[in-house]
Amino acid sequence: MPEDRIVAGRYRLHDRIGAGGMGSVWRATDQELGRVVALKRSHAGDNGQIRREARIGAGLHHPNVITTFDVVSDGEDRWLVLEFLPSRSLATVVETGGPLSPDAAASVGAQIAGALAAMHERGIVHQDIKPDNILVTEDGTAKLTDLGIARWAEVTITSSGHPGGTPGFVAPEVADGYAPEASADVFSLGATLYAAVEGHSPWGTGADGPYAQLRRAAEGTVDATSRAGVLEPVLAELLGKDPAVRPTARGAKTLLEEITGESSSLVPLPTPRRRSRRSRVLAGIVGVALIAVIALVAVLVSRNSDSTAAGPPATADLLGNERTADPCSLFERSALVRFGIQVYEEPVDGEFNTCRLIIKETQDNSDLVGVKIELARAPKYPVAKHVPGELGPVQYDEQRDDMCKRTIPLPDGKEVVIVSYLFPNNRSAPLCGIADAASSPAYLKLVDARQKGQIPRRAVAFPGDSFANITTCDLLRSDELAPVVGRHDDGESTFGDWSCEWDGPQANVEIRAFRDWQPDADEQIEKIRLGAREAEVESHTAGPGAGERDECEIQIIGRKYEQNTVVNDDWQEEIGVSVKPDVKGAMNREKLCGIAKDLAKRVADRLR
Repeated sequence: MPEDRIVAGRYRLHDRIGAGGMGSVWRATDQELGRVVALKRSHAGDNGQIRREARIGAGLHHPNVITTFDVVSDGEDRWLVLEFLPSRSLATVVETGGPLSPDAAASVGAQIAGALAAMHERGIVHQDIKPDNILVTEDGTAKLTDLGIARWAEVTITSSGHPGGTPGFVAPEVADGYAPEASADVFSLGATLYAAVEGHSPWGTGADGPYAQLRRAAEGTVDATSRAGVLEPVLAELLGKDPAVRPTARGAKTLLEEITGESSSLVPLPTPRRRSRRSRVLAGIVGVALIAVIALVAVLVSRNSDSTAAGPPATADLLGNERTADPCSLFERSALVRFGIQVYEEPVDGEFNTCRLIIKETQDNSDLVGVKIELARAPKYPVAKHVPGELGPVQYDEQRDDMCKRTIPLPDGKEVVIVSYLFPNNRSAPLCGIADAASSPAYLKLVDARQKGQIPRRAVAFPGDSFANITTCDLLRSDELAPVVGRHDDGESTFGDWSCEWDGPQANVEIRAFRDWQPDADEQIEKIRLGAREAEVESHTAGPGAGERDECEIQIIGRKYEQNTVVNDDWQEEIGVSVKPDVKGAMNREKLCGIAKDLAKRVADRLR
């Protein structure tokens, strides 16, 4: 593009001062006002990117953000008119002058954290914090630029709908496919400061390509620093793998100013006059963010309490007696109300170590989402390494189209598992957003319980005739199981002793106690009698998947009772006795269910 070209009859181009994958930036003169400005043009022409960036920039007036003056059209192009700042990018500063001192990096970081704090409090997420997008003047002033992929409640994020970011500075959860939130900006700020003092991103130099960096980012393991000095503990906070326990941008600003010894007031952004429906949605998002902030403060207080002699000692056993620990006490229904028109508690469904809430998204009862909190013993193969004695960060576990799972490791190795899932007739819901909204207050309550001793006990004890009072491993003897599983095995119990599993070279046998709704009269269910007990038969033939196994389960019916809930009123307790051969097709259904019925008959005879 020729220099001295006049854009929109007003702006004379001089020299190109920057270029990237999305667009180019030129130094220009505003001939009407006689001032130097920067003009940005998208490589893709008028594809909506410039207008989107202009709308976001128009709402930002902050001393550490490049100001947006105007957006103009010239032929088929649309140009963004920006403040011109005589400066170099932080990337250029490090490339030409070498890594910064920890104090210098902290000064830059504190200024950018202040800008991010103001943006986040307006619901704006930058999504691409990196050294190339931070401009630094000769006197050390730092300003944030490039809002090309920023997200705001009133602006579509990108034409493709994909979250943005740069591989070397992206947060682990974003590399793992989650949409960037304010906490991802904080991580990227930490990654930027890491690069400023170490000379390369926390995900490596990029010599092996961006995909290698993305793989490292998804794993979330950051190399130890060698030059960070006093900045190292702050970087450790900003670069935490779990977004729920990272500091906010406001908190990051405070931490960085403690290093520089300078403090400046937080400059708020202008607040819109009107409050639209979209603004109310934004308020809900900020509300959830505040829950996470409260959880973070509690975590920091907990850490401090653990290291001082004052106050009661923190306990490692947060659940106490497994049969009286109340999983429902970890729910905070108010954190979930924004996801539907009503939230119902349904504590009578499923295993005895679980509590469930039902979110009704619309008036139609088919649009239901379940959220389950489960108390569990330490797993054989934990997802992440557990540090004994510490309440671990929320772990981002399994995610499918129909469910999303979060896990909180407890100091003694046990776990609190939060799962959100779709009911059969529901097609879609923000499942991971729901799981995260349930996880934050649960974490806060666990931090509180660590100081008080334990989570609350169940308000009402199980009735005397409840299967919850049974120890499942006592219902079958090793000699009775050996011919089925292929060896003598004492069984392995789970939380509350409400299930027990025997595994051998021939088959797997499991007994579990749980609650379920009573079947409708017209349901096609095979019903049998085992002595004085009613029972139902369910069988499953393995599919083609590698982990699939044939199964037959006999469900022994126990106590029946009524309790009004959104999905059902009539309930029953059951003991399930299941048999799974180790090899697909090793037994036909008749033989498999015959073995299961024989074991179930022995169990029924031992029940009260």
